[in-house]
Amino acid sequence: MNRPVHNKNKAHRYELAALTALLLLIAASRAVHFDRIQMHWDEVWAVWQTFGTPGQILAWTPYDWSPLYFLSLGAWKELVGIYPVPLRILSLFAFMLGAACMYRLARRLWGARAGALATLVYSALTYSVSFSIMVRGYAFLLALTPPALWFMARYFDRPTWRRAVPLAASMAALFYVQTTGVIVFAMMGVYTLAVYRAAIIRWWRPGVLAALLALPEIINKARLAGDHLAAIHAQTLPPFWETLQYLFTAYTGDAYPAWLALLLIASAALLYRRRLAGRVLALAAWTLAPALLYVLQPYIGIFRYGEPRYMWWAIPGAALWVGWGLSLLPRRTGAVLPALLVVLMFLPIPYNRHRDASFKVLAQHWRAGDVIVIDPACQTCPAPEEWDYFARVYFPGGLQFASAPGDYRRVWYASHAVHEDAAAYAAVNAGRVPAVFVGPPEFLLRLYEGPPDPAGVPFENGLRFHGLEVLGDAPPGRPVFHEGETVQVRLWWSVEAAILYDY
Repeated sequence: MNRPVHNKNKAHRYELAALTALLLLIAASRAVHFDRIQMHWDEVWAVWQTFGTPGQILAWTPYDWSPLYFLSLGAWKELVGIYPVPLRILSLFAFMLGAACMYRLARRLWGARAGALATLVYSALTYSVSFSIMVRGYAFLLALTPPALWFMARYFDRPTWRRAVPLAASMAALFYVQTTGVIVFAMMGVYTLAVYRAAIIRWWRPGVLAALLALPEIINKARLAGDHLAAIHAQTLPPFWETLQYLFTAYTGDAYPAWLALLLIASAALLYRRRLAGRVLALAAWTLAPALLYVLQPYIGIFRYGEPRYMWWAIPGAALWVGWGLSLLPRRTGAVLPALLVVLMFLPIPYNRHRDASFKVLAQHWRAGDVIVIDPACQTCPAPEEWDYFARVYFPGGLQFASAPGDYRRVWYASHAVHEDAAAYAAVNAGRVPAVFVGPPEFLLRLYEGPPDPAGVPFENGLRFHGLEVLGDAPPGRPVFHEGETVQVRLWWSVEAAILYDY
């Protein structure tokens, strides 16, 4: 009599082990990027918004976001510090929670195979990888959508107050991260209408609770919604197919041919095996929603071209569609599909050239007494909040800025390499020689060094000695050395007349 229970427990252990391995693979696929990806300006700005008390973070929350992510990031920052990698781990942890709930959702609807494949698709899309390691709230949005869908499926199968509460809380949390969560609510409404039909009236419990929980933020955002939508409405969009191709390649990266093949195969399997069942229609509507919003742009004006991150909500629906469709393929595909998706998950993602690599090198060469002069013509140099953030990360002693090079001996000149202000460039070069440099042309940091003694001591042979400089990590002024220690120095000379002898 106990044998079936034993077999069930054994199967449960195998399933748990497989899900654990899947989550570890997801974490590994993100961790390989930690040493390569650099902080985007938007990420720096998000961290900079948390340099205050909770009340200040609430006051600084931008109009197009809600405060939940910034408060969470601020609390996480107090635990782990402000270095980029620990901050990225918060997004990774949130995404892994979402991945686990994606598995539970798809498994509940279509079985364990569909659960694994939907989770792999959800995790392998290029934009999912990027979102899950960005210091932005999009990781929270992706993470909160699967649990909301899972709670919805549980609630509509057995509508009780006990199941309505977590559904309402997850929906309110989505709204408290960003108002674009309402698009997910719309997709949830379409799904329940297609699958449960007249039972859609069951939404009254979680709907009322979610509205009450989110009421303060609803009131706060209602004032701004009209102006924000009007600005988007005025945007001119490229042709239809060009726009959809842009979105698709943005989400799938360089592997877009493989993803296109998987999408077509999954769609064919769903339409062949499930015809036009309610769930098929609902997920098809979700997957095709970006195209629908493009068509409705003249009327509702919420399509955002050039910023595919605002279409983050398309990822969960597409993952469910493709994962379910692939699970309907013959069993002989075996491990081929999961292996392919794992490979896609570990493919490189696009890296942007940003600031932190330059600041790391600057920190290695920075000495007490150095100053930074920013070229007044540099429109691509870091914003003030970027300087502030990276100074806190890499320069505990702070950075010293100067509006002009003056008499400073070591000047770090920040400029656009081909659009420098002529007067500023000449002032930095006067009496100094260029040395080490770092960074891309749009943000070039170069050290210009002058001699310790600008006047110098003349010699009869035409040479002028401008002093001795101790190199390495020795402090300026009067450095101290131990007996037998090797000291590296630089002698500064200039020539005022022809030299008769080969010195």
